[in-house]
Amino acid sequence: MPPFPCIFAAKSLLNLSSIQHTPVCIVGAGPAGITAALHLQKAGVECVLVDRQTLPQDKFRGEVFDGRVLHALRRLDPGYLDELEAMGMFVKNRGAEFVRSSGAHFTVRFPDSMPPRLLALRTEFDAFLRAKVQNQPGITLLEGVEIASLDFQPNGVMLTSSSGDVRLRAQLLVDASGCLSRLSGALQRDEQRYGRDHLWVSQCLEGVALKSPTDLLLHPLPRHKTVLMVSPLPGNRVGIGLGIRHRDLQRLGLNPMVLLEEAFVSLLQHHPELGQGSALQKAKGTVIRLSTRRHQLAGERYLLAGAADYSLNPVSGFGVGHAMTAGELAAKQAMAAVQAQDYSHRHLQGYQLQVYRALRTELWLSQLITGLLDRPRWFVPMVFRLGTLFRRVLTTPDFTRQFLKPSFYWRMLFTK
Repeated sequence: MPPFPCIFAAKSLLNLSSIQHTPVCIVGAGPAGITAALHLQKAGVECVLVDRQTLPQDKFRGEVFDGRVLHALRRLDPGYLDELEAMGMFVKNRGAEFVRSSGAHFTVRFPDSMPPRLLALRTEFDAFLRAKVQNQPGITLLEGVEIASLDFQPNGVMLTSSSGDVRLRAQLLVDASGCLSRLSGALQRDEQRYGRDHLWVSQCLEGVALKSPTDLLLHPLPRHKTVLMVSPLPGNRVGIGLGIRHRDLQRLGLNPMVLLEEAFVSLLQHHPELGQGSALQKAKGTVIRLSTRRHQLAGERYLLAGAADYSLNPVSGFGVGHAMTAGELAAKQAMAAVQAQDYSHRHLQGYQLQVYRALRTELWLSQLITGLLDRPRWFVPMVFRLGTLFRRVLTTPDFTRQFLKPSFYWRMLFTK
């Protein structure tokens, strides 16, 4: 059993006759939770999917999707990609331009032989996935329900909403509720296990015709230890955003919204076309907890998936791909647990090994990229001085599988 029998316990005794029973309850209807629910449904395992929002409205930002997203969508349903293509939801990313405040710039063009990364408005992508679980047999979707109580008991996990109207007893809990998950926070009591806390501030603009409509723009601000990212989106829209460590934000005494505005004004000097746009909504901040070591992802009657297991890193573009991979692996582990009627920590711990085996290379790469971006004062000059090497590294098709091998960089340096 977990070391905490009850988290935020309900204020009153539960009426057992009003409790809804389910083999699996998934908390969080984001990419990880929805992927898990759809795979369970395909396997004939009923589940309840709970989310505190009725519509995914808190991620109104541009986001980079890597190849894992494409593979995960194909495994769910090959027709999903055709639907997304027909809806014009993605921009195929073919390059990246680094622009310094001085005006110096450096462009990387990705070869046509490389599968493009996809740029999309995260809210629209989440809404697409949410529609796939609505009215699906075998999936009970509860929207606008915030789980306030988790009570681990010998015969299941009791979940109670903040209003007390929803009471669930699940044999297995899949927590995909994000990096601020209460369960995950209770588990990771050692502060060092949280890794680096970043604040990601973002906004979306419309009516912008970029000079290069398929290229990311990266504008480093070494003095503030951050990088502004501009991602082109369908329909002449762009997403702008930057991430900064909480400790740097506090040490420098910065207002993140003001910092975003100052970074945007700085980039306008070199890309004036951005000034044509108008804001679709106010800038918003999101906490991103980046992992620096392995965490406990499974225990007695629970699995952590997506941002709740700290496997995400939107800075490097692996966020949604990691979430969907973890959600699929959680569903497979849940199927095995339901079939064996064994929800013990010993039976579920294989999930943790599978997640780290599947995402190991990308997790290391995410940490490396984030560490470099956290040190722009020396990283940015290095990029511009070693431009040829940097371009060759980024345009290598199997980079994510090769970057840990010293021989890879030897070839990059000394092979024409």
